[in-house]
Amino acid sequence: MKITMHESLDKIDFPETVYKYRCWDNPLHQSIIKQRRVFMAAPSSFEDPLDCKFPIRWDLLTDEDIYNHYFGDSINKNPEWSRQQHRKFARDWSKKSAVRQPEIVADHQQKTFRDYDEHAGILSLTANPSLMKMWEDYSCHHEGFVVGFNSRIMFDYLGGGGQVQYVDKIPIIYPSPKHNFDEQRNLQIFHKLSKWSFEEEYRTTRFGPLPLTNDDRTVVLPIEAYKGIIIGDKMPAHFIAEILDLITSEMSHVEVMKAKIIDDEIVID
Repeated sequence: MKITMHESLDKIDFPETVYKYRCWDNPLHQSIIKQRRVFMAAPSSFEDPLDCKFPIRWDLLTDEDIYNHYFGDSINKNPEWSRQQHRKFARDWSKKSAVRQPEIVADHQQKTFRDYDEHAGILSLTANPSLMKMWEDYSCHHEGFVVGFNSRIMFDYLGGGGQVQYVDKIPIIYPSPKHNFDEQRNLQIFHKLSKWSFEEEYRTTRFGPLPLTNDDRTVVLPIEAYKGIIIGDKMPAHFIAEILDLITSEMSHVEVMKAKIIDDEIVID
């Protein structure tokens, strides 16, 4: 699946509702209800150390691939040049390219990862509010809550969204022109190893020309994007009361539900 911000939402198959697991004893998590804020996190903050960090496989390029890379680079940088000049550029740079020097390539990869981490924000969601491991890991062992969002309204407001694809092996990502920028970012952002498939994740992203500040990463959602709030099975009564007090007439359309653990499964009613 390609990054959906480049496609019409009408062409994407996504669930009616997407969910975010949260802990009520964390003030930052409370803001998802109190101020309707979501945070577009840097990939470096994710639990998965490989998330958005699959390497670009320069080492797999043939001599012809390297030549084509520099030929395309020349066309982009010097559009006024003749084909003969582009060929000379590609030949010259192919001969002195650092692509065959692993240490230089590794340094380049790390710089690319750092730059992307500073400029990119990702909001992780899921299609399933009844995931036992998600309640345990991301909602304070059932003492937290889950917020349900209208996926169409939310993704349209945030500029797109897409489903994460789970793979058994790290995908091979080639430099351009074998994989263009969108293809590289699709493989980086919307693919994870199968060990994380329990999350059933959907994502939306934003990218800034300058490093993103915390203010840049914080987005206030429209109230109509909210559909429901699910209370954890073990949430303390005083936390429940605080949440119910926040569901004012302005949010009367938001349904409050309760998650229950029955026979090692999550049942929501």
